[in-house]
Amino acid sequence: MAARHYLYDLWPPELRGLASKALGALALLSMIWLAVWLAPRSLPVTLVALWWSIEEVQVALCSFAYMLKPWPVATGQSICSARLDLDLGAVGIVIVFWLSLYVYRSLYGRATPPGS
Repeated sequence: MAARHYLYDLWPPELRGLASKALGALALLSMIWLAVWLAPRSLPVTLVALWWSIEEVQVALCSFAYMLKPWPVATGQSICSARLDLDLGAVGIVIVFWLSLYVYRSLYGRATPPGS
């Protein structure tokens, strides 16, 4: 967390917001895997941590890449989605839905319809 709060000062003032965002993503990534390490081994926990890690690495990489060589970003669009010309938020929502369903079913089993 110290890196997230203090290392962004190493960047010029106009890039500190992006640097803080990238460093925050890396800090969160370390916290995710600390939680996985401390939790009992579980496939659902590992799958959620893997997806979350992919998203945080994406935030860090896009932020650092944008600082090096900016590209056009429409108002309201994320910098990663703009770079890839793909709505990554929509992709993420679908994956989170399927992960949530998997986690739910791993906790509570498959529900049978009433009257079956």
